[in-house]
Amino acid sequence: MSQRLGESFLQPETFNFSYSNTNRRNTYLNALLFQQGDQVIEELAKLRSLNEDDKTENAMLRSRIDEQCQLIMILKQRGDETMTQLKTSERIRESLEEFRAHAQTAIDMEVKKSQMLDQRFNELAENHQELIKFKDQYKIENERLRAENAQLKKDNEELFSAALQEKVVIITELEEELKSVKERCTNAETRAV
Repeated sequence: MSQRLGESFLQPETFNFSYSNTNRRNTYLNALLFQQGDQVIEELAKLRSLNEDDKTENAMLRSRIDEQCQLIMILKQRGDETMTQLKTSERIRESLEEFRAHAQTAIDMEVKKSQMLDQRFNELAENHQELIKFKDQYKIENERLRAENAQLKKDNEELFSAALQEKVVIITELEEELKSVKERCTNAETRAV
């Protein structure tokens, strides 16, 4: 493709240069002078000393030089654009690398935070399981103690109700005996009086 581009610039019909305008010609010559320096000055001195046939041939050569100069200018412009794009790409790459470094740091911090939260969650889950076991054991022990307490109450009622009934019988017997002793005392007093 670059070869076709160069060939198109080498064709005389690609550029239509008119040197009737002296300002334009002087500007062009100044550009040539600037780019090729002393060599161009020598070539111009030779061109001025040539006859008409040589001047025609020199005009054609100058046209070719003009085309080459235009091609060089275009290539230089493209090189400058490429350099600008390269610098821009380099700045973008540097900013992306900086962003990536910051993002990696943030990701590392989030991973550590997540790991710490996972560890704490696991500890809490273990503590919760232990609390559930303790609560279940407490419930079982509580039920056992309630059943034991109920049994003891029942045993106490059975034991004490039998003893209580015996004591009630004894108390009743003693009350009757006391009554009969009082009657005898009363009868003995009445007789003695």
